[in-house]
Amino acid sequence: MRNFVLGLVVAFSGLVMTPVGHAQAAPSSAIVSNATNQCWDVVDFSTVDGAVIQLYPCTGTSNQSWAFQVYAFNAGASMARIVNVGSGMCAAVESTDPNSGSFGLRQHVCNVNDPLQQFTIEAPVQNVTVGTSTFPAPLLARHIVSVATHWCLRADASFYRPYEVSGCGAVNDQSTRWKMIGV
Repeated sequence: MRNFVLGLVVAFSGLVMTPVGHAQAAPSSAIVSNATNQCWDVVDFSTVDGAVIQLYPCTGTSNQSWAFQVYAFNAGASMARIVNVGSGMCAAVESTDPNSGSFGLRQHVCNVNDPLQQFTIEAPVQNVTVGTSTFPAPLLARHIVSVATHWCLRADASFYRPYEVSGCGAVNDQSTRWKMIGV
């Protein structure tokens, strides 16, 4: 009965979910800042837990290739983990308190229960079909928001890492907008 009620709540909310352990990975993309035109990049192709994610000129290499494991979706936003193709590790914000001085992104071993590794990606999205699987994929420059802090990720030419900022900025503020470009 409990599962039936939960299913009704999910159905009526317009939310389509896959079980957390069965998140679907979309084709890989480079994540490019609309402000600096630089890509998310795992420093030195590292496969080490805790390695820094920086902004770096786009090269098309595996340390700049990311797959979105979408585990929930509605008309407003996709909920996803962001996995580096080169290391197989998930992007994570450094703290649940952006005011702590620990901010930015690092890669960590993926943990489906870690809110630091969960992000919302604003819609609109378009369904992309690969073989027999269909994935929601963001097309335009969008906000990427930490589920843990509800803060936007931002790029800045003087600070070479994506980092969190309160609020997503004005409509014309490109520093909190990201493009996902197929690699």
